[in-house]
Amino acid sequence: NDVLDERLNTVTALAYQKQNVTLIAAGPLGDGLVKGTTGVKCGNPYPGSTVSTSDGCYDDLLNKTFALTFTSKLNQSFTTKPLVIIDDEAGSASASGATVLASRIESALEELPNYVIDDCEVDCTFTYMNGVN
Repeated sequence: NDVLDERLNTVTALAYQKQNVTLIAAGPLGDGLVKGTTGVKCGNPYPGSTVSTSDGCYDDLLNKTFALTFTSKLNQSFTTKPLVIIDDEAGSASASGATVLASRIESALEELPNYVIDDCEVDCTFTYMNGVN
């Protein structure tokens, strides 16, 4: 909808943008390592050690909120409503927590004022990345 988004030559292929947003649980010491419910550290500080993927690994993020800010080409900033990260058990019976979160992010971006984002697709996955010292 922005005049600056119009292509001068419509023969050229339309280029879509892809953004990657990564949220990282830092752990109580900020080093990315967390004790899981079984006592095994979340993250893999030593080669060959086991990695726990229990909900305890994500306590820094679960049931917390975040917001996304979009800046237009005219340098106007638009911030989404706060979004809550929930785990799989908290989602609906037919969809996982990642699917529910993706749907909420997509709706929040499309609800920004002045139709700055008129259509988008959001994919979301919950994975654990190893902590780095």
